[in-house]
Amino acid sequence: MMTTSKQQLNKISIELPSKREKSIPLRKLNFARKLESLLDEYDRCLIISITNIGSKQIAELRKEFRNKETRFLFGKNTLIRKVIRDYVKKTKNPLLMNLMELIKGNVGLVFTKNDNLKDIRKQIIEKSRKKSAAKYNSIAPCDVWIPIGPTSMEPTKTQIFQNMDISTRINKGQIDVIAPKKIISIGEKVNASSASLLSQLNIKPFEYSIDVKSIYNKGEIYADCSFMDLDINDIQSTFYQALINIASLCAELNYPTIINVPHNVINAYKQVIALSMNLQNYSWNGLRDIEYALQEATKKKKREDENDNNDMNQNNNDNNDDDDNNSSSPAPGLNPFDSGSDTDSSEESSSDEE
Repeated sequence: MMTTSKQQLNKISIELPSKREKSIPLRKLNFARKLESLLDEYDRCLIISITNIGSKQIAELRKEFRNKETRFLFGKNTLIRKVIRDYVKKTKNPLLMNLMELIKGNVGLVFTKNDNLKDIRKQIIEKSRKKSAAKYNSIAPCDVWIPIGPTSMEPTKTQIFQNMDISTRINKGQIDVIAPKKIISIGEKVNASSASLLSQLNIKPFEYSIDVKSIYNKGEIYADCSFMDLDINDIQSTFYQALINIASLCAELNYPTIINVPHNVINAYKQVIALSMNLQNYSWNGLRDIEYALQEATKKKKREDENDNNDMNQNNNDNNDDDDNNSSSPAPGLNPFDSGSDTDSSEESSSDEE
């Protein structure tokens, strides 16, 4: 009996309650499948910042790019990084790990097959730009002024303007602003009174658009793609200015390089010409051409000065003639024959006296 009871005790197994397996929501699974399909299909991706961007702007942008082989994807950063990490393990493509490092902040992904990433970036920024009201406690991207003019507000609301030190007057049953006033400075938080006043005036001072922060292109990363705003003229002017700076530095140090040697040769040639022009018995063909050009320039300058002097003298003579004519002409309102009649009357009076 003892042996059988021991055998029965050994067969007894105690199962402790284990943790339930965490079930993944269906929406997360669908999001993972969608992101993996986009990673399979596209090898270019733009990382965009959607701070201060409403859902309506995003919906309009999706509709705009629907037929341009461009897809938008938005989700939680932790979920996106988890899906990319699992996708890298499955496909053995370590280049996508560079994309995962860019998923920071309030961002979204724009997958495209267009090679002209600069054009896509420009279209996203321009077509998503929209005016926005000043919301309470938001950071102002620009200065905000209350302009001069009618406000269409009733005179009973003058206290609002007085509290913000805005000069007003009552005109035709409404409040008019008579002096501009800055109520919000760039970088400051919008207070409640400013937001309320701008809302009542129907002023939308801010303008927001989607900002393309980074670009992933076939494994290559452009963490800051603001360089795409530059055009060929900007690059040329920057390069030209750099050459000028280098040439000036080398000239000051008296260090010959391929940049400043042409300037040194030209300056030396100018000194040779200046010295040779002071020597009467020394000349060459190039020097004679320069002397002839200088003589012609001197003659031309002399003729221009003479013409200017003649014009000045002619103007002075004309002014003098006008002054003489004005002094000889009778005063306005007087009869030109009055002087003659006066002399005749004086002569008659003298003859009568005799």
